[in-house]
Amino acid sequence: MQYRQAKLGRLFFVRLDHKEDIMKALRMLAVKEKIKTAVVHLLGGSDKASIIAGPKFSEVPPTPNFKALKEAREILGFGTIIQKNDKPVVHLHAAFGRDEQAIVGCVRDNSKVYVGVEAVVMEIAGIKAARTYNKELGTHIVSF
Repeated sequence: MQYRQAKLGRLFFVRLDHKEDIMKALRMLAVKEKIKTAVVHLLGGSDKASIIAGPKFSEVPPTPNFKALKEAREILGFGTIIQKNDKPVVHLHAAFGRDEQAIVGCVRDNSKVYVGVEAVVMEIAGIKAARTYNKELGTHIVSF
């Protein structure tokens, strides 16, 4: 385990509108406001979404289990914004629900807002964190 102590920086309350791309909008906010490191909470509705619903198998490196969600669903998510090569990367996991069915996954681009999404972005100050590729695990991890 590795960790660093940090402080809470700026807070942003964000409204994402119908048909907006969730991931692109969060990245645009991070670029515009020069957010280097943050946590993201969101809730609302999702129309179409692309997610990775875990690995296909319990192996390293993981083989992503891509899923395309094609209808409106409720969404509740939590994620981070951390720099990779001096650009913000949004890592967002969310639960998507409709009727009595739910699916959880890592949100990808082309995931659209249905009606509206509210996001709270809390900047983390006082640390340097970056997303780096871990060859052994075959994925990106947080480095300090």
